[in-house]
Amino acid sequence: MIEENYKIKNKIVPLVVYCQKGNEDTNLHNHMDFEIILIKKGRARVQVSGQHYEVQAGDLIFINPMEIHSVTVDKQMDFEHACMCFDCCMIMDEVLADALKGEKQRVRHVVTSKASGAEELARLVEQIVECDRSNSPYMKMEMISYVSLLFVRLLKCGYVERYQKESKSVLFTAKVLRYISENYSRQITSKEAAEALGYDQSYFCRNFKKNFHACFSDHLNMYRVAVARILLEEGSETITQVAASCGFRTPAHFSACFRKYVGILPSAYRSGNEKKVNTDKETGQNT
Repeated sequence: MIEENYKIKNKIVPLVVYCQKGNEDTNLHNHMDFEIILIKKGRARVQVSGQHYEVQAGDLIFINPMEIHSVTVDKQMDFEHACMCFDCCMIMDEVLADALKGEKQRVRHVVTSKASGAEELARLVEQIVECDRSNSPYMKMEMISYVSLLFVRLLKCGYVERYQKESKSVLFTAKVLRYISENYSRQITSKEAAEALGYDQSYFCRNFKKNFHACFSDHLNMYRVAVARILLEEGSETITQVAASCGFRTPAHFSACFRKYVGILPSAYRSGNEKKVNTDKETGQNT
């Protein structure tokens, strides 16, 4: 799955922080890690396990392990958010960590800016972001402390709940996402996916379009591009190798899909990321 690739970015602790500006949507996906999103500017529509939420600046989104989710940004205004994904082992309370991983308990999906404890929760998220930027020699201990304090606050506010049984739609989506994450590097079709998962092809395609709002091939290519972006940022493979490892038939097909979903060619994306990395290094040396 994709999270296995982005964990490479932080070798000190199993936690990765992203702070992003821009109106780019996040397609339906899931992963084993716990995810927290703090909306800093703008509005968005969030889908988590088949439930839809309208969120805005100051709101917090909590996505439990393996929950299927997406974020659709309101394009009429600027959007900015902080996002972090981490393994539940970051939580000091092993009983709670196991309950979250075992889908026995979950955190409420959305805590609005005016809800009880929201201000303190947002402050703890900001502290984790700052800790990630600091490269402190005590980063691991600090991050574990902040994450654990955050869950103490969630427990005190009553935001940790018993897990509810998932609907058929959510279970279908989870099975499909797992299949794609395990087979995207091969040449797969909707017929092959339907047979592998035990569905009639017409039923599979109809439900896929209903849940993902795209046909199977389009979503598969979006997933492949998402993986390709991570590989391009790592820079260890050539563009041709990235195309092959992500399941694209040819480098030309890869470039066309990448441009369709990202807006630029893979070569330009890699070049822009290399410039950003060099700028960050220079900034770090000057501080």
